[in-house]
Amino acid sequence: GRQAVRIKIEPRDMYRFGYLMALDRETGLLLKTQTISHGHKVLETVQFAQVTYTDNVPAGSEVDVIHEAQHPHPENPATYSTVARAWNVGWVPRGFVATDVPLGISGRKTYTDGLAVFSVFLEDLDTQIRPGEGLVRQGGSTVYTRGMLIAAQPVLVTVIGEVPVNTARMVAESVC
Repeated sequence: GRQAVRIKIEPRDMYRFGYLMALDRETGLLLKTQTISHGHKVLETVQFAQVTYTDNVPAGSEVDVIHEAQHPHPENPATYSTVARAWNVGWVPRGFVATDVPLGISGRKTYTDGLAVFSVFLEDLDTQIRPGEGLVRQGGSTVYTRGMLIAAQPVLVTVIGEVPVNTARMVAESVC
């Protein structure tokens, strides 16, 4: 029942999804977002079922802190898995940038274009696995994994994020 401004975001390439967003005209609050595939299929919808605004804060509505989470500092290398070598992602779609602080030989690298995010994980393996790939797609999220050899060392490369399958595959294949 709220007046909304609709924003349609269409990708200019095949490496990302589109979005349809509805913002509350009065407050700018994101009320609904849909992730759209290249075939204009809605992959995922997130929306508020009911929103109530009030100018008055009821008495006794103060929030007590129930739990204080202890999050590791992002520059602490002990919080990241490591691999036995330096590695690189050789290709990401245009417009995606790395979000990680360089930490030596971390087992994870994360990229974003401002809307979508994906992470690439590298795990050392003791033995080479059978050739092939694994794929799980749920809504707008993709998990793609593939066993590879990098400098004669067997590794498992996994790409997890809000990108099409072919993008995840191309990113994984570019790891060196």
